[in-house]
Amino acid sequence: MFFVLSCMVSLQGCMQYYKVKKVSNVSAQEMEKFIAQKKFIIVHQDSVFRHLSNARMTDGVLSGELVNLTENQLKFKSTRPKGATRYRNNKTHREKYVTNEVHLYLQKSFIQDFGSAKQVMIPLSAIAYTDVYLIAEGRSTISWLAPFVIGAGVVVIVSLIIVVSALGGMM
Repeated sequence: MFFVLSCMVSLQGCMQYYKVKKVSNVSAQEMEKFIAQKKFIIVHQDSVFRHLSNARMTDGVLSGELVNLTENQLKFKSTRPKGATRYRNNKTHREKYVTNEVHLYLQKSFIQDFGSAKQVMIPLSAIAYTDVYLIAEGRSTISWLAPFVIGAGVVVIVSLIIVVSALGGMM
């Protein structure tokens, strides 16, 4: 029973988490930094969202090519605005890419034919707000440490019970 409980506890840990940093007025410098860091930029307008490929900044205007997202990329299209959200990064689920995403939310219906547009030019003033997805370091670290701490605590308690039981039987 002890080993089954230990395995169940260890399966609950070792998770990865990301958080959202909301930016109200993204600056040209921040946008240039995202481009230099090769962030995966997703542009949202109304209920449609697409990837901005080959992004460039020129005189406060963001330009590039709009490309449809793959099914895998749609998984994290929106997230909780507060707290941390779990993603999996193991042999079967490689979702670490989510920590490289930047989501730009445009003013309502700014780009005509957004769903089919190829090349776009977006003035920074047309961006209502920006969500930057980042690794939630504290939450991820705790999820890795908690199973070991809990497991060690269980081992100590079970050991004490065995020792006390053995000593009680000797008297």
